Amino acid sequence: MANSGSTVNFETDATDDAVDAAASESPVTERARKGAHEAVDKAADRAAAAERSFRRTADVSAEKLGENQERLKTQFDESISKARQMARENPLATAGLAFAAGVLFSAWLRR
Repeated sequence: MANSGSTVNFETDATDDAVDAAASESPVTERARKGAHEAVDKAADRAAAAERSFRRTADVSAEKLGENQERLKTQFDESISKARQMARENPLATAGLAFAAGVLFSAWLRR
């Protein structure tokens, strides 16, 4: 196994040497190679900036969502508490309201 690894390294080194030799003999190729590297570097920088922006936006959105969820939970709990208090204070009105809601629901289901 060690021989196959060293062969690969030797072949890679030989390939790198050939590329370097060809580049030194061809300034156009060298400029094209440098231009390609610069383009890839710029694209990577832009992608990294976009990722950072996306992550910041996601963090802010998650924070706002958590705040809104907590606010809605508090409002829901207050509404339930008020409804229970009203039901305790006015049991007859609560029964009448439940009956009327049942009649409306039944009529709606029949249609």
